[in-house]
Amino acid sequence: MIQTIAKEFLQKMYGDVNSKFNFSIGWLEWFKERHGIKSYRRFGKSGSIVIENIEDALHQIRAKLENFDLKNMYNMDKIGLFYRLQVDHSLATKQLEGRKKDKERLTAVVCCNGDGANKVPLWVISKFANPRCFKHVNIDNLNCHYRAKPTKKHR
Repeated sequence: MIQTIAKEFLQKMYGDVNSKFNFSIGWLEWFKERHGIKSYRRFGKSGSIVIENIEDALHQIRAKLENFDLKNMYNMDKIGLFYRLQVDHSLATKQLEGRKKDKERLTAVVCCNGDGANKVPLWVISKFANPRCFKHVNIDNLNCHYRAKPTKKHR
């Protein structure tokens, strides 16, 4: 961001004369080191998985899948979009206090068969009938299926 602003100032001051001028990030790295500024994670969970268990299971799954054609195999996955989530890293001279994560999100569900011939239409699911991220969007005009998950008080 600083480099972009510096390039804009250079253009305003001198025009296109210095268009080949490059800005390095070395001065920023030295500044951070001199003042003890590091990147800290604000909040989050750490976890671990046993890679050996996954590798064993993959061999078994691949052996079972050899009995099917690609057109008959489907893969479905969900994607969580936390559209109000704050960044979890910051430059600072000391560890920063964390805050509770805002877990308001949209869930998108995508599905397709193995050869790509049958793409199931996209589904978007939210807790709210009209989430803030769609404030100025007509949900009926989206090229997907949209559903609001009923909350406990609406059941």
